Amino acid sequence: MSSGDIDYVTGILATMTNADRFTRTSADESTMITVERVPKKTAAFVTVVHLGSIVAVETCDVTRSGARAKIVKTCCEGIREYVGQALLELASMLGTSTSSNEVTLPDDSGRMTVDSDPWPVAVEAAEVLTALRSQIAQHVALPLYGDIVLALWIAHTYWIGSLHFTPYLWLTSPTKQCGKTTVLELCELLSRRPWRLSNPSAAALFRIIELERPTLLLDEYDTLNGNRLDDLTGVLNDGFSVRGKVARCVGDDHEVRTFSVFCAKAIAGIGTTLADATRSRCIRLPMARVTGPVLARLTSLRTDRAERWAGPLRSQLSRLAIDSADSIVERLREGDVVMPEGVEGRDAQVWEALLAIADLAGPEWGAVAREACLALVKARRADDDGDTKVRLLRDVRAYLNESSCESVTSKDLIAWLIDDESRGWADYRGKVLSAEMLARLLKPFGLKPLKVREGSSTPRVWLRSQLEPVFDQYLEPIAPE
Repeated sequence: MSSGDIDYVTGILATMTNADRFTRTSADESTMITVERVPKKTAAFVTVVHLGSIVAVETCDVTRSGARAKIVKTCCEGIREYVGQALLELASMLGTSTSSNEVTLPDDSGRMTVDSDPWPVAVEAAEVLTALRSQIAQHVALPLYGDIVLALWIAHTYWIGSLHFTPYLWLTSPTKQCGKTTVLELCELLSRRPWRLSNPSAAALFRIIELERPTLLLDEYDTLNGNRLDDLTGVLNDGFSVRGKVARCVGDDHEVRTFSVFCAKAIAGIGTTLADATRSRCIRLPMARVTGPVLARLTSLRTDRAERWAGPLRSQLSRLAIDSADSIVERLREGDVVMPEGVEGRDAQVWEALLAIADLAGPEWGAVAREACLALVKARRADDDGDTKVRLLRDVRAYLNESSCESVTSKDLIAWLIDDESRGWADYRGKVLSAEMLARLLKPFGLKPLKVREGSSTPRVWLRSQLEPVFDQYLEPIAPE
């Protein structure tokens, strides 16, 4: 950019004394993005300064993804990811909306549009995580390793802009009054940008996630059903990866837009209602009702009085994330996070960020975090085996009812099972379901493919006559429409 252009930009900024101005500066102070409302207009004046030079100038509506992409494209490759995330945050702070396609949030939405102010001095990761774990243990009874997991999960929400994957926290219980609400209240007090809700609209959800990248706290998940549950399941499955997006038609012209759905998410509900593909993205904490001495030692969580300890912890976590962002990015990029033996594939993606943060706090935190990782991964696999077999039976029954055939080959059955991604069979333990896996899953029910003669060939098939007695034994009856 020429000196004349810089003078032009400086001149415009000087005339905007009454405009709203919001700024983001990178942790190393090399890059600064300014978004400033143009007086009496819905547009904004955007400047990006890198290493002392203006690298991008634009007057546009930054709430639109296309406008942001145009700005990012003009920046050098090394800062594009940071600029893109900063523009999302600044757009929401600016509060402009020039299109009916943009979501309008009510005042009581519970959204945090401004991060907690960082602690004024550097902090030690071990001290902050230990204090966080202590507050958690005072207020809620968790299963073994639960306080470790919850402390690391809350902490990871502050590094969300540096991560490629975000583990979901899944709180389950057999009934009410088991502590799930208390855990969500702790997350709401301590996480970065918490947004707590139940029975959400998916249309509002993915718009707000793109604008704010909040910590999403979903309560009463077990009450969702129908299309709303299907839409939310899609958001959850896609939002595990930083590249996760959903495509939607918006506006009167039915413009196709993609929305980022990557953010930290905690899910609470009674029973085990999550789809298998969603479960594989979760760290599950099974909650149970407590009585007697355990209940007596707990301190009732008074959210109206908690700010005196929650506020400092949020600020310290924010400062820790700023100071260590480069270290976390480097460890994740270079694959330096050591996994416990046997933890691989999707499980490694789920735990990678938490173990990287634990390592910041020293070897003791790193060791106990890996103990928790190994124990909970083994527990998840044990639970999934039983649930998966029953779910496979249910899907096989659905195929036979849909096709009205008396027999089916493994090849045809598998093709139908993996055709719909929501069933989860296209990614069973990191692999596409095979004929061998299918036979292994159905074998405990006393089932195996049988040879039948068809002309001159004798293919192996699954017979309806051998499957239906097992359906009656292990599956609930199909309810009439």
